[in-house]
Amino acid sequence: MKKALILTADAGFGHRAAANAIADALKRYPDPAIEPTIVNLLDDPSTPQWLRGTQSDFDRIVREIPKVYEVAYDQSDKAGPSTVANLGLAAILYNPLSKAIKEVEPDIVISTYPLYSGPMGAWYMRNESLIRTREGEQYLSGNSKKQHLPFIHVITDLYSVHSIWFSYAPDRICVSTDKVRMDAIQFGCSPSNVIVTGIPVRPDLTEIQTNKTKLRSLYGLEPDLPLMLAVGSKRVTSMIDYLKVVNYSGHRLQIVMAAGGDDDLYRQMKEIEWHIPVKIFNYCNTLSELMLASDMILTKAGGLITSESLAAGLPMLLCDVLPGQEEGNAKVVEDGGAGKVLHTQLDLLETLCNMLLDDGRKLKFMQQKAKQIGKPNAAKDISLMAEELIGQELGVNSK
Repeated sequence: MKKALILTADAGFGHRAAANAIADALKRYPDPAIEPTIVNLLDDPSTPQWLRGTQSDFDRIVREIPKVYEVAYDQSDKAGPSTVANLGLAAILYNPLSKAIKEVEPDIVISTYPLYSGPMGAWYMRNESLIRTREGEQYLSGNSKKQHLPFIHVITDLYSVHSIWFSYAPDRICVSTDKVRMDAIQFGCSPSNVIVTGIPVRPDLTEIQTNKTKLRSLYGLEPDLPLMLAVGSKRVTSMIDYLKVVNYSGHRLQIVMAAGGDDDLYRQMKEIEWHIPVKIFNYCNTLSELMLASDMILTKAGGLITSESLAAGLPMLLCDVLPGQEEGNAKVVEDGGAGKVLHTQLDLLETLCNMLLDDGRKLKFMQQKAKQIGKPNAAKDISLMAEELIGQELGVNSK
């Protein structure tokens, strides 16, 4: 069986969830299946503690000192700082990467995290004498390659992509939109290597066949009452305020809430005296089913939750939008007519009124727009791309 090494990290849920979606697809779609192994290089004992700590500190920094995050994002999103960062990361993460490749012995490497392109470029230079530049690939000292290890880099933001994502190292760069593809090409990536696939989402978003009524009955939900899904996390600080507005709005509505593992948010959800039907979960393992059972979603504008919501045809009510990539994700949603960024509680009331008037005419229109933007088959397409690249390399080396 062919093997894939999937590199990810745990700064937020999105990178890991994209890796999980690709791993699931690799086991389902290529024939024969490709065995995936997911590795977080930042968790390796040889990775410096300050770099490992960026994962656990990410949510805290965004929540408590968002201005620091905004300034750091803007200042680092330039050619000079990004180049220096990639060189540093190549030195720091080369050994953990080499160890992972040696242990897994993969036929392909797939990354869902922006910090790994620099180390992969260094690995190619050391192990294949291969350097990729804007002008193309070249082999040092005239060496010819023995067996190339293909590399797919999956960008998990929809619109505003930090420059550290872009690299010459990958054989394929999978992007979410035509806009991101053009950004990659302007950076210098080969147009033939940059493919619009969308962000990988759980394959079951396209494979769950049960209809909305049956899905709602599984959770004891009203079959005909409009259903809002509210998905929180430690980065969504205003969720409770918006939910209280819905609770007292007088709209005929029901809500399913998922706190995203945030114990404090879960406690606050449970303490509210609800005047509308609700179901409350802390961390939910059946989010795909709940998405397909719902009519709309209240959440943040993270790359993965946005992609999943659009793939499920859910109009998005977006709160706590972060500067940088989340602003771009929100722009994709709003420009596509598939949602609204909420700045105040009044925004939510006005948007709900518009969506639910005339037997939900506006809601149905926004659902259609969400489906048009969503790309539910991204994970499948990437898994088949991996199969193709492995096959091409085997074909080259069989001659």
